[in-house]
Amino acid sequence: MTVDNSLGAIAIEIEESLLLYPIHHIRFIMPGFENIFQKNPYHPSLIEFLKDFQVFRFMDWLKTNNSRSVWITN
Repeated sequence: MTVDNSLGAIAIEIEESLLLYPIHHIRFIMPGFENIFQKNPYHPSLIEFLKDFQVFRFMDWLKTNNSRSVWITN
């Protein structure tokens, strides 16, 4: 299936799924990467952009901000 992203976004709507056999493993793969995405899942331009970083922080994803959790040291 080819997706038209000319509007700058991609959306998928699942209208029906079975409880015992839910839909899973949905992948959006860029054209030209169909045969290599399993060994190289990230686009080369993303890898190039990230190569100079030493640390990645996912504070929002992990809900770190305003968390009641604390780091205890002795």
